[in-house]
Amino acid sequence: MSKPIESIIEYLKNLFGDQAVAISWKDSDLLPSYLRNSYDFFWTSMLNREFLLAICKYDKTYKLSDIKKHIQQLRKSLPLDSQIVFALKSASNYQRSQLIKEKVSFIVPDKHLYIPFLGAAFTEWYSKKAPGFFHLSLSGQALFFELITSGLNSKSQEEMGRRLGLGKMAVSRAFHELESVGVVQKNKVGRVNKWSVVKHNRDLWDTVELYLFNPIVSRVYVSKTSPSVRFKLIQAGETALAENTMLGFPKLDTYAISKSDWHKIKEDFITVSHEDINAYCIELWKHQIPLYKGKIHPLALYTTLRENRDERVQKSLEELKSRYLLGGEQLNG
Repeated sequence: MSKPIESIIEYLKNLFGDQAVAISWKDSDLLPSYLRNSYDFFWTSMLNREFLLAICKYDKTYKLSDIKKHIQQLRKSLPLDSQIVFALKSASNYQRSQLIKEKVSFIVPDKHLYIPFLGAAFTEWYSKKAPGFFHLSLSGQALFFELITSGLNSKSQEEMGRRLGLGKMAVSRAFHELESVGVVQKNKVGRVNKWSVVKHNRDLWDTVELYLFNPIVSRVYVSKTSPSVRFKLIQAGETALAENTMLGFPKLDTYAISKSDWHKIKEDFITVSHEDINAYCIELWKHQIPLYKGKIHPLALYTTLRENRDERVQKSLEELKSRYLLGGEQLNG
């Protein structure tokens, strides 16, 4: 297997059509130990530009504040106006948006590239036929979560339509959305069309994450004295995140239910102001709450909180997501 630097150079060459040359930075031995332990450093030249490539040694999600401190420390040892590009093993939507916002150059080989001083911003799916939408439809997202919770083996449209309560046209459109994204393919089995998932685990998630939307329609607040509140709802929001990570529990417990199911039971609840200290928050979702081992699915929970700017929440989300993706079942249903 090639070394990380060789893979990155090959990636840059294929992407830009220009030969890139990388030489180990001999003066990196003078850097603080925490930087030497975190990165391998190479002076890299291509397209008549030279920059320092800092290759992250571990699959670690650095906070933006950490990376800015690293840049500040590196600049003390670099010529004036030197450019720095970070090569990361992976990066969440939130991390990428933060890096781009601060104009921090980075590469996630074969997936993402943002190097503004070269005028380059690239994501893997840009090189394919555009799917024609920015996010999945309601039925498309519901189908994705149903596939990863019910198992990724071959499924028929009829079977999945029954599971989701979707008509023939809606489930067909949902499968074709996932096909255009590049995660499922259709195979003829006798007279029946069967769909199979062609990406798995982190590769599947990295592809689909771009197209998932926050399913929360609205929030209502109900009194804790409402009957059976805990038994009719699914723990969600920061409450669910705290239950599964080291995040502290919020002052207000949060639960979730689909909007259609809420209309069936809302008469059982007493609505109150969000300022009521004896209240629960209930999220109303556009689709059914995807479950994993009886709890809200970690990746569904992630979609509702990924825009939360609290660094503690982001750290806990990454912990939860990584634990799920790297677990024994991963995205195999």
